[in-house]
Amino acid sequence: MRTKHWLFLARLQQFNPPGVFARDLKECLTLQLRDRNRFDPAMQKLLDHLPLVAARNIAAANHRVRSREQDRCVQLTTECRAPARRAR
Repeated sequence: MRTKHWLFLARLQQFNPPGVFARDLKECLTLQLRDRNRFDPAMQKLLDHLPLVAARNIAAANHRVRSREQDRCVQLTTECRAPARRAR
């Protein structure tokens, strides 16, 4: 019975907009990034430390990523720091 629930949830999470029916912020962002084909190991590492990113503790988040993805994480957190551009 539990498997049916997971399959049902997975189906619901395919609805638009991406991220709908996510159970938490990390899952919502994961669904959105997968939809945009931007979910990669570096992004996974960044999402693993989402509370640090949310607190703008970018240095600590980057420090915890000790892997080949570290350069990519630094790039991603730099994008997080950039102010959002307004549509004209």
